[in-house]
Amino acid sequence: MLIAALVVTLVGFVLLVVALVISSVAFAWACIGVCIVGFVLLVIDIIRGRRGGDGTAADDEAQQERGDGTGDDGDEVAAGHGAQDEAD
Repeated sequence: MLIAALVVTLVGFVLLVVALVISSVAFAWACIGVCIVGFVLLVIDIIRGRRGGDGTAADDEAQQERGDGTGDDGDEVAAGHGAQDEAD
């Protein structure tokens, strides 16, 4: 959804440049319409991200709160000390 909003922004910018170059009110109104569509897409993307629409954002936050993350720091430290002891 964010990529769609970026593409719509690019289209709006092109319409703005064309409207300024040829002094056309129709292209200016088209630019305004495209900007409104891009804004709506951006708001939908933000709302979906906060809600965890795809499930990943909400799951990641829950894992961080519980401390269930993979690659636990304690394991890395223990492995590092073991490797150091073998070298001595």
